[in-house]
Amino acid sequence: MRFQLTPLLDLLLIVVFAQFLEGKQADQARDERAEAQIEAKLEELDADRVELTELRETLNERNARLEEERNRAVELARSAVRTAQDMEAATNRSADLLTELLDVPEAIASQLTPEPRSDAEQDLESARQRIAQLRDQKGFEVLRFLAGYEELLKRAEIWTLHVRGGGFVALSTGSNVELIRLEADGQRERAEEFVRKLFAATKILPQPKGLVVILVSFDRTARAGVYQPVLDGLGEAVRRLEVDQGGRTQYEFAVLGAAPEPAATQGTPDSAAGPGDAAEPPAEGGTLKEPPAAPSVPSQEPNP
Repeated sequence: MRFQLTPLLDLLLIVVFAQFLEGKQADQARDERAEAQIEAKLEELDADRVELTELRETLNERNARLEEERNRAVELARSAVRTAQDMEAATNRSADLLTELLDVPEAIASQLTPEPRSDAEQDLESARQRIAQLRDQKGFEVLRFLAGYEELLKRAEIWTLHVRGGGFVALSTGSNVELIRLEADGQRERAEEFVRKLFAATKILPQPKGLVVILVSFDRTARAGVYQPVLDGLGEAVRRLEVDQGGRTQYEFAVLGAAPEPAATQGTPDSAAGPGDAAEPPAEGGTLKEPPAAPSVPSQEPNP
């Protein structure tokens, strides 16, 4: 039997060529898929690179802002330190100035003696001792004392009651000035009149704070018949004011003795008094004699 090899060889070549083409197509498809995956990865990398670039720019801007804020904070801190140093220097200068102002020469202090009719010898000596204490303290302690006084005024009021040489009694509450004229004949009657008129004068005032301190003084030319009833009636006047306030306000008073009229009442002349206070005071003599001794002052223990 004779075999024909040529057709078989041709068939074999055709099969091999077909497998070659199939393999080549498979390789080409695989390469295309790989290229597509690479392109996708490259696109992802490009997107990540863009995102990283934007993030880097954002971080750079944030770092720049933080650096600017830090520099500004450092500058503010330095400015605050300089301001604090300037304030401390100014405070020290003010404190030293206060200490110098309180350094009263002995020659001048020895001239600060009360009038013969004044009972303020003890108060004057206490004031001298207090000035000496403040003078010996450091300047900032003086400022601390003044700051405490200002803080006290937020919760308390200081009224001034001054008996003028012409016979009028001027009461200053800080915002108002009231004039009182005593017209009764007897010493006791005048004290009672003072209590009534002082009470009436305070009724038109706004609600006072929790503590009222009344500083009482009288002119050196004032007659005892005018200022002595005021001193005699102070205790009863304070008691009546406290009762009227129902315990909401505590009243204290301190008698300074003969002294110049305080600035709080100087701006109100005697002519500003009402018609009921315009009468002339009683003449000298009778129950309004001028006593040679110092006036008696009702004692009042300060409440704790």
